[in-house]
Amino acid sequence: MDLCIFVVKVLQGLWRNDLVALKGACPNCGEEVFAFVKSDQSNNSPHRADCHVCESLLEFRTQVEQTISRAGRRWVYGRIYLVSRRRQKWK
Repeated sequence: MDLCIFVVKVLQGLWRNDLVALKGACPNCGEEVFAFVKSDQSNNSPHRADCHVCESLLEFRTQVEQTISRAGRRWVYGRIYLVSRRRQKWK
């Protein structure tokens, strides 16, 4: 039941343009990884998540750009970094 509620909230956020979906390859194992980040926080702070395969700590660093083709649309890009668990700092 909790998974259903989470999925509904993610889909609502994507529909309202509040969330952006990030995807890329894990720097440790190469598996494709995903994360959902609030679009207003994408430029301000990195987003941390674990790889679902090798359980490495990952950091998504993004940059948001406004497009000129459609008002209100944003283009999000960035990189995924492997974070050492010894020196991690949680905020």
